[in-house]
Amino acid sequence: MTHRFHWIWPTLIVAAWCGPVLVGARASSPHIDTHELPLRTWFARAIHNGRVPEWNELDGTGSPSVARAEIAPYYLPHQVAYRLLRPATAWTWLWFVHTMAAALFARLCATGFGLRQWPATLAGIVYAGQGFFISQADRSWATTTACWLPLAIWATWRWLEQGGSRRALWLSGILALQLTAGHFQVAAMTHLCLLALAICHSLTRPAAARGPLSQRLSRFAGLGLAFFCALALAAAQWVPAAELAMEGDQRGRDGAFVSSHSAPPWQLATGHLAPFLLHHDPLWLASAWSPWQASPRETMGYVGILALGLSCLGAAAVKHDRLVRVWTGLLVISVLLSLGHHVPGYATWSQCPPLDWFPAPGRWNLVAGLFLAILAGKGLERLNAPRLGHWCQIFSLAAMATLALASWRAISAAAETDAFFDSPPESLHGALIDAGYSPAALMTAALTPATSMASLLLAGLAVPIGILALVGVIGMTLRPLRWCASHPHAIAILVSVELGLSGFFLRPFHFTWTDYEPRSESRLLKILARSATGARTTRVSTPLGRLPMAAGVPCFGSTTIPDIDFHWLSHRAGNVPSLHGWPDDWWPLPPVHRHDTLGVLLGHMPSRHTAEDLALMSWTDTRTLVAESQAPTPTASQAIRSQGDVEDPVVAGWRHGPRAGRLPGAGQFSVWQLDGQHISSRAWVIPLDPLQEPGTDPTLERHPPPTRRQMGTVPRPATLLEDEGEQVQVVASCDGPSLVLLADQFYPGWTASITRPGVAPRPVHVERAWDRFRLVRLPDSGNWTVSFRFNSKSHHVGRLISLYALAAWLVLAAYCRVTRRRLSSRLSGLDTADLQSATSPHHAAPTAPGTPS
Repeated sequence: MTHRFHWIWPTLIVAAWCGPVLVGARASSPHIDTHELPLRTWFARAIHNGRVPEWNELDGTGSPSVARAEIAPYYLPHQVAYRLLRPATAWTWLWFVHTMAAALFARLCATGFGLRQWPATLAGIVYAGQGFFISQADRSWATTTACWLPLAIWATWRWLEQGGSRRALWLSGILALQLTAGHFQVAAMTHLCLLALAICHSLTRPAAARGPLSQRLSRFAGLGLAFFCALALAAAQWVPAAELAMEGDQRGRDGAFVSSHSAPPWQLATGHLAPFLLHHDPLWLASAWSPWQASPRETMGYVGILALGLSCLGAAAVKHDRLVRVWTGLLVISVLLSLGHHVPGYATWSQCPPLDWFPAPGRWNLVAGLFLAILAGKGLERLNAPRLGHWCQIFSLAAMATLALASWRAISAAAETDAFFDSPPESLHGALIDAGYSPAALMTAALTPATSMASLLLAGLAVPIGILALVGVIGMTLRPLRWCASHPHAIAILVSVELGLSGFFLRPFHFTWTDYEPRSESRLLKILARSATGARTTRVSTPLGRLPMAAGVPCFGSTTIPDIDFHWLSHRAGNVPSLHGWPDDWWPLPPVHRHDTLGVLLGHMPSRHTAEDLALMSWTDTRTLVAESQAPTPTASQAIRSQGDVEDPVVAGWRHGPRAGRLPGAGQFSVWQLDGQHISSRAWVIPLDPLQEPGTDPTLERHPPPTRRQMGTVPRPATLLEDEGEQVQVVASCDGPSLVLLADQFYPGWTASITRPGVAPRPVHVERAWDRFRLVRLPDSGNWTVSFRFNSKSHHVGRLISLYALAAWLVLAAYCRVTRRRLSSRLSGLDTADLQSATSPHHAAPTAPGTPS
């Protein structure tokens, strides 16, 4: 196969890893089915209606969807895929295409660094199959943002080496695409990595090739200009996000939050050599991970044992190869950053932006995986190096010793915790069932890490020790090594098989051929959807996360920033409140209100139903409450009554996985509703009473209306005419000056106008009521129509900046292209004779014999 077709190999290998996608399968997991797909279904419905959804009316009492950045509405592949395909199919194909793009872009990056074809192909395969892509596979932001990292590094390296405005322009476009993909942490990591690359490029360049100081400074300035241009192009996405970061609830975003999910050193070592030991079995979570405030999915840096050995072989050329020094330096920096608070001094330099914006330092394994992949490609080029057999034996012995030491140290530390000798909590039963444990084993007190040590060690260490022993044996003879040196494609295939099998067993989702149609497949969602028809869309409180959103039902979600101390304490003690538990997908942007609000607590702990909960249900028009079978049900009262039990195995499979969903009681739910005589509404008319008691003004109170205190006047429900997310209309009748309260999230950007028959609309000020709802004032009596509209300045400013920046970017790109064509045409149009020297052999005068020519 010629060199121009070598890009086909990464494509075929990724297609083999994701083979079921090519025959119609979709990705499925509890996180995908209850969080990702409901949100994408709502997004697809919105863009099919002809709007870019800036406000999510189905997320609790409303949330700024663009500012949250989870749906990434301005990311071009999202706009295309969710317009043409069904949400579940679009999500799966986006994951597949971006994984393939990661392999191709990493191969291009390795080629740009000077690696030959098969070594560059190996680098692409290793990058796309590394632990970050495996462990984060069920999170849409992971592949969509991480795939652009190697392409940004390739463009930066070309700019640093060759300069040229066209290269800086393409770098800014690549960075802008990554910024619009939705997750700013990976984008910030990319920017820091490019800055470190520029510094390493300057430090490792030979003195004779460094050029004048002005040229080096211009390259750094051009890199900064590319960063600024990328920010301008992506302003429509990050400007609203910056507003949310300032307006959101900042509780818990301290040093403990930023350092959470730092990679423990011994767990990091075992993850590179034996990922099935501590990263695969959920039995280790409470003893080997939670005490260190980490989780296996956020710290997996696996690139394959064979690729790791090739990386060590490539790094051995660090003394005499400038590029290897650059790669090794960036690898060391990214590994140190992934260790987080386990590195001395982290508390100091983690306060520097942008490191102080995001949790999970363990995600720096993404960057480390890229440079391990490139070093593996370099190692493949050095397979014909002298004393290669000696290197194989050294790697085998050193890796075995490291694995033994790291395993002993990690397990010894886990044995010092109480969870090492305790049975797993009920919240882990679903994960244990999906990991292969039988329901009977979960009911016995003998299932602990201490009693299962032999099977855990055998399952986790047998394969890596066998591979390392085989590498050592091969190092004792030269024939296999010579054969491998002359057949690099065989090494690439072996690495692909190893990473493919690891991904198959470690990936947190499975493939299924069943459809994802919540409106028609789920009995429970059908019941909930009956209250979501017409102009009046009542809310529900459930333990199902965002799943009701897939059926068009407003619900209180729970994926948000947790209270760090309470979160890790509950995980260490195993006191997670339900089988599924609350999601651990900590979004970096703080929500306006966190998951300890009454609506979320009510869905997870319905037995705590109090007068405050009843007031919240009444004021927010939350008429329905769903309780799972494992949770104590609310006590029946005159206000809330049971509507019967519902058995829904479809929802159980979505929430817990196909195996855990078959556990007894996993699909049992009870439905409760407010009594028909109990008044509830989303909009209220509150007559103004000049003699109100102090402390009853809704604009001054910070908590929902207390039922234990009588208000000055009795509120009356208003009529909700229209709710289209960014536009809400309310009809209110009053006998005098009054307040109109809309129980939707107050947020900057909401404007309102009032009108009545015979009166032109006029704007009014939107005030904050009870610290979370919207309120406007009516001047006198009459039948008023109140129109709320989301007209955020930050969204307008962001879109304008992006529009002008895009126009300027296109003009500059066209100018660079025209200039390049003109230069090429001028060079090609010159007569060859004019380029020849007057003293060339073809035109010089003949010389006399014996005269030296």
